[in-house]
Amino acid sequence: QTLEASPYLELPIIGPAGAIAASTEEMCRYAMLFLGEGEYGGKRAGSDAQVRERFTPVMVAGGLPPGPEFAPESYGLGWFVTGYRGHLEIVHGGNTEGFSTHLTLFPDDEAGIIVMANKAVTGVPQQVTRTIADRILGEEPIDWIGKSLEARKKAIAMQETLEDTQDAARV
Repeated sequence: QTLEASPYLELPIIGPAGAIAASTEEMCRYAMLFLGEGEYGGKRAGSDAQVRERFTPVMVAGGLPPGPEFAPESYGLGWFVTGYRGHLEIVHGGNTEGFSTHLTLFPDDEAGIIVMANKAVTGVPQQVTRTIADRILGEEPIDWIGKSLEARKKAIAMQETLEDTQDAARV
């Protein structure tokens, strides 16, 4: 796979939804605000009820969990609410031209993980998050990166087989 530099893409219309520019330090403060139940640096950002409401599921999101390590996913107010290996997991991520971010909170474990990548639409942040989460949560490690690579190889092989079949059937 070849990576290419892309120019910074200004997104004025959807900026509030996908063009937040934040440093690692700012992302850490943001995570700590929620892990601190709405309090950071001696300042409060809303009532306890308002903070809890953000993480309260309001609708079902997605289908069945992708594996036994995961709980069914729902959506709160701007956050996906799920479970990972028996731990409450609050997640949000995003992609835009040249960037991917994955922010995961484990509020009951007082832990947060932020992974950023200089590539749009990549599964790397999620796989790195899972690898770190296993260590932080004291779970038996799973080779998430290896599993992802294996799934990618199978998908590529399936795509090639499909293309060969279509080419053979073409008149």
